[in-house]
Amino acid sequence: MDVFVFKVTPQIENVAMEELTELGLTEATQVGPGLLLVRSCLPLESCKLPHSVESIFAYVGEIQELPAEKDSAILKMEEEPQQFDWSTAIALWRRFYPNNFSMAMPLTFRSSAERTGIHTFKSPDVEAAIGYAFQTATAQDKFKVSLKKFDIEVFSFAFENRVLIGLSLRRDIGFAKNRIWSELGLETPRTALKPSLAYCLARMARIQPGEVVLDPMGGAGTICIEGAFSWNRSYFVTGDVETVSASLASAIVASNNVQSNTTVALWDAKRMPLRDRCVDVIICDLPFGERHGSHVNNSRLYPKALSELKRVLRDSGRCYLMTIEHKLMNNLLNHQLWKPEPFYRWRLESRIPVNVGGYQAYIYHLTKELVTEVGPMPLPSEAKKKWSKKKKSTPAEDRTEQ
Repeated sequence: MDVFVFKVTPQIENVAMEELTELGLTEATQVGPGLLLVRSCLPLESCKLPHSVESIFAYVGEIQELPAEKDSAILKMEEEPQQFDWSTAIALWRRFYPNNFSMAMPLTFRSSAERTGIHTFKSPDVEAAIGYAFQTATAQDKFKVSLKKFDIEVFSFAFENRVLIGLSLRRDIGFAKNRIWSELGLETPRTALKPSLAYCLARMARIQPGEVVLDPMGGAGTICIEGAFSWNRSYFVTGDVETVSASLASAIVASNNVQSNTTVALWDAKRMPLRDRCVDVIICDLPFGERHGSHVNNSRLYPKALSELKRVLRDSGRCYLMTIEHKLMNNLLNHQLWKPEPFYRWRLESRIPVNVGGYQAYIYHLTKELVTEVGPMPLPSEAKKKWSKKKKSTPAEDRTEQ
């Protein structure tokens, strides 16, 4: 039985676990933030790989109870991994990359690390220590260090007082959008959504056959393209206000052969050319205002976009919006426009935390709620208290009453 480490999106590991169960990978346990330890008898090198998984590693071992003192922790990371079973992990790596061992020896390797939390040591310290342990444990193979052109990548995950070690097998699983960008002579956008997270967003929406799914600010179309792969009996519509993004999305759709159930448009999400109540599901990665845009722009965009999304969504539809602007979103949902006649407003079903590249984001699950008890807009409870405190009888009013 092979042992793998699957890297998934932190805080929504349960979504990935659902997909693994469907694929027959039932022996999966969470061992860290965004890390799943999977035991499988299936030959994953020739099987359909999970869409919700970002990267796959061959499990080597785990260091536990690291000392708090920096030098002691580094010394333990250098010595303990030398006792791990590296040969089994290397044999598993050979199955994924059989051609690499046909080349002239020695092979090259690189040590990489990802650290979560607060430690006395830094990521380069982990990389150097684990790299030394790997080279010492496999001295008979004479692996050489190469930071750029390497054959094997030794990857370490440091979290809490533990370090999980594996050999990289597959990185950035998903459709080949990076290849399309390179063919067009463009660099990969810094704000590009990872295909694994895009799939998880689509899976959380519980898309049904025949439903129309909309991503109003789709960028390169990651969400809709991932959805079109897995839910080919549904129809996906994506659009963006930038011409370059819409062109990229069209190129990626064509290269991945999902034109039959995917449409790409150039539009402004605040004024979409769609009729009322024509969409069943809305899934959108809203602008964060960090690497692209700003909070000021979002404060102008979000209110109009939410109003437009409510217009195009069916009364029984559902909406999933991901953003780090949780204060802005909460304020907009708590202070929705009140009308004297029956109207629809957003109803918050749930707010799911998710870690996106180190940012604490939230996925807002919204539905439309019909308000029939109309009339003057009711004052919030806090506003009533303030109003009652302010409205006290003045001395002139007291004399009038007397």
